[in-house]
Amino acid sequence: MFKSQHILIALITFISLGACMPSNAQTNQELLPRTINVNGKAEIKAEPDRAIIRFSVENKDKELNRAKQEVDKTVANILAMTKDLGIEKKHVKSAQIISRPEYSWKSKKRELIGYYVSRQIEIDLHDLNNLGQVMHDATEMGITNMNSPQFYSSRKDEIFREALTTASKNAKANAMVLAQALDTKLGKVHQINATNVHYNQPRMMQSNMRAMSADAEMAPQKSYQAGEITVVADVNVVFDID
Repeated sequence: MFKSQHILIALITFISLGACMPSNAQTNQELLPRTINVNGKAEIKAEPDRAIIRFSVENKDKELNRAKQEVDKTVANILAMTKDLGIEKKHVKSAQIISRPEYSWKSKKRELIGYYVSRQIEIDLHDLNNLGQVMHDATEMGITNMNSPQFYSSRKDEIFREALTTASKNAKANAMVLAQALDTKLGKVHQINATNVHYNQPRMMQSNMRAMSADAEMAPQKSYQAGEITVVADVNVVFDID
């Protein structure tokens, strides 16, 4: 009987203490920070002042040396043209020559028909006034393939930072609207992430080399318009709320 009374008293005491203690779920909920999560976006437009031009010089011939000579001759003419336009040597890259044999199959036998030779050239153009002239002259000199110029700005890093700043301000403005609508006070920044920052290349008004060559009356310097670069930035910001 005495032992049973002790067990009963201990059980009552345990139940009483349990009722007074908050549940784990309730405690965790109270410890969680009160925050608001918003996104911010910005688009900054700028005129490009530089361009990367890439093209290749290719040739096929039955004789390997003759194919190489023709490619080297065209490359030499292009390098001379860039020098005449005042383009610094460090801004012009010409890759090593690439060559390979070419075969045809006749009567189930492989027969050597000649050689393919190519060289790649890259020009980092710092004066867009020369863009049309470079592309026109390179075409006239016999380049085989030319990619559309890749435009960029010498202020690229500055524009990126401007876009991020504007996107962050946009996120804060969005957070303030939500906080005021919900009758709460915006606190300090809890977390911030740049979710997306990228460069949108402009499209040139004219990129067809044949069309440019056919229009003899149009000045090469005026035959291309670069358009605008667009830098897009997206940020995600988490603010504390009071």
